Amino acid sequence: MSNNVTSANLIIGRLDAGSQHLIAQLGAGVLQGAAFTAGQGLFTELILPGIAKLREAVSDIQAELASYEHAHSVLAQYGNLDHDDLTSVKP
Repeated sequence: MSNNVTSANLIIGRLDAGSQHLIAQLGAGVLQGAAFTAGQGLFTELILPGIAKLREAVSDIQAELASYEHAHSVLAQYGNLDHDDLTSVKP
């Protein structure tokens, strides 16, 4: 799971960098025309906020993973716990 979170963060970083670069090029007038102007609005109003939300979601997943890893490290000292063995009534 840690590898997946790392990969997700790399992808999000690339998406953000590419989007920022495109917006900068549009703002500099390198790319012009109605379609590019519409694209700029699309990226600034929808894509970048979407990327920010995605970054927040991955951050939340990373926090949950850290919580799980901590709980696992606490329980790991007891070895493998078997639910059936723990809940069976012993005479």
